[in-house]
Amino acid sequence: TWEDVVNRLQRSGIVDAVRTLVEWLPSQQSELVLASTNPPTLKSQREQLKETAEKLVYAERAEAEDFLATDSLRNLASDHRVKLPITVIVGAKGSGKTYTFLQIIRRKDWQTFAKDACASVIKIKALICPVLASRNLAESAKKIVKEAQEAVAQELEFDHPLDASTIRDKIRETCQKGLDEGQWRERWLDVIAWGVGCQPGQEGAGRNLTADLVKNKQQLVVIIDGLEDLFQNFTNNEAQQTALRALLQEVPEWLEQQPSRPLGIIIFVRRDIVLATVHQNSAQMMARYQPYALKWSREEALRLVTWVSKQADILPSLNVEKLQEMDQEQLTQELIPLWGKKLGSERSKQAPSAKFVIDALSDFNGQIQSRDLVRLLYIAARDSINEHRWQDRILVPKAIRESFNECGKEKIKEIKQENKVLGNVIEKLQNLKAEEKKIPFTRDETQLSQEEVKDLVNNGAAISEGDDYYLPEIFRTGLGFTFKGRGRTKVISLARRAR
Repeated sequence: TWEDVVNRLQRSGIVDAVRTLVEWLPSQQSELVLASTNPPTLKSQREQLKETAEKLVYAERAEAEDFLATDSLRNLASDHRVKLPITVIVGAKGSGKTYTFLQIIRRKDWQTFAKDACASVIKIKALICPVLASRNLAESAKKIVKEAQEAVAQELEFDHPLDASTIRDKIRETCQKGLDEGQWRERWLDVIAWGVGCQPGQEGAGRNLTADLVKNKQQLVVIIDGLEDLFQNFTNNEAQQTALRALLQEVPEWLEQQPSRPLGIIIFVRRDIVLATVHQNSAQMMARYQPYALKWSREEALRLVTWVSKQADILPSLNVEKLQEMDQEQLTQELIPLWGKKLGSERSKQAPSAKFVIDALSDFNGQIQSRDLVRLLYIAARDSINEHRWQDRILVPKAIRESFNECGKEKIKEIKQENKVLGNVIEKLQNLKAEEKKIPFTRDETQLSQEEVKDLVNNGAAISEGDDYYLPEIFRTGLGFTFKGRGRTKVISLARRAR
C-alpha cells in the first residue's frame, strides 16, 4: 500500500536527506503573484525596476520628477499652509537632501509643492528660488537650478542673478575677513538677494529684498543646499563655523522677526555640520526642526521600496493613494511579489526578505539611508534580469544577498568623499591586512585612537560590547571584514539592541 511506501521512505532517512533541498525549491505561485509577475514579462519588469531605481540613486542627474511624500515632507507642507517656512532640514549624507532640494524647486511655487506633499487648504502663494546648490549636480540639474533662478528674477522684475561660482567666491572671500555672526548674517542676506537677482553684488541688498517684497505684496521661499561643498573644514575652521552658525541660527531668527514675513528659507544641512558648528543649544535646535528631519524609519524605508516598485509598474495591484496609511506589516505583504516572503522558498529557514534587507542596510543608530536602499534595488534588479529559476518574484535571493558587496563598497567610497572625519577612520580600517579584518575587533588590533572609535560609534558605524567592537553589515561588506567565532550572531543581537 501507499502507506507502506511512505513508512519505508521515512525509516530509510531519505525524507530528511532531501528536505533541505526541497526548502530551496521556489514556492508554488499564487494566482495573485502569477497575475503580477507573468513569466513572459518578468525580464522586462526587472529591467524596468533597474532603470527606475538607477534614476533615483543618482539624484544629482535630476532624472526623476516624482517624489514620495514622506512624514517629514508632509509635516513641512502641512505646518506651512498659512505662513512661509523658515526652517532647517537636517539629514545624513544619502538621506535624500539633494533629491528633495531638486523636487522642491521643480514645483516652482510653494502651493504646488505643498499640494504634491499631500497638504490641503494652502493659503500661501510664494515663488521658490534656489540660492545655493550642490557642486556635484549634473549639467541637467544645474540647468534646472539656473532656470528656476532666472524665472523668479523675471517674475519679481529683478536683474540677472549672480551665478553660483561668483556667489561661492564671495562667500570664500568673506571667510577671510574674520566677521562675527551679526556681520555674517548681513552677508548671508545679501547672498540670498544676489541669488534671486536683487541688486547683484551690492552690500545691503538683503534688507532691500525684504523691503521690496513687502512693498509689492510678494512672497518668496529661498532654498539652500550644498553647504558641505563650501565649508569643507567646518570641524576645525572657526571662520567657517561662524559662517554656518550665522546661517543656521541668525538668519532664520532675523527672517522670523520681519513684519508680514515675506521671505522664507529652507536650509538643507548634514547632521554632523550642525553638531560641529552650533556649540550651544544644538540639541534644542535639532529638536525644533525634528519634524522635518530626513530620517528613514523601518516603516518609511519599506514605504520607499513600495513607492519605487510602483513607479516601475511592477506592483499593479497597489493603490498608491493608500500607501501613506499602510503600516509595516501591510507594506511587507505588498512587497511579496517584489522579493518573496523569504530569501528562499516559503518552506525554507531563510530570513524574511523585508526584514533581512532593512536590517542589513541599517547602521547602529537605527538609521537607513534612502540612497543605499534604492541602490540595492538597482543592483539586485540588474543582477536578476537573466535569472530563470525564480518565477514567483522580481528580485531573486542570490542577487539580493550579493548586492550588499557592491552597496557596501559604494557607501564606503561616498563616506570618504563626503565626510572627512569619519572617512579618515574608515580608511584606516580599509587599509588593514585581510587577516586583520575580523569582527569583533579591539582598538589595539586596529590601532584606532579613542577619538577615532568615538567617531565610528557616534556615526552608527560601530557598536561596542566591553572592549570588542562590531560593524553594521553594510560597513562590514564594504570594508571586507569577516567574522571570527560567533561574531555574526553577536552583530544581529547588538543590532536589535541598537534599535
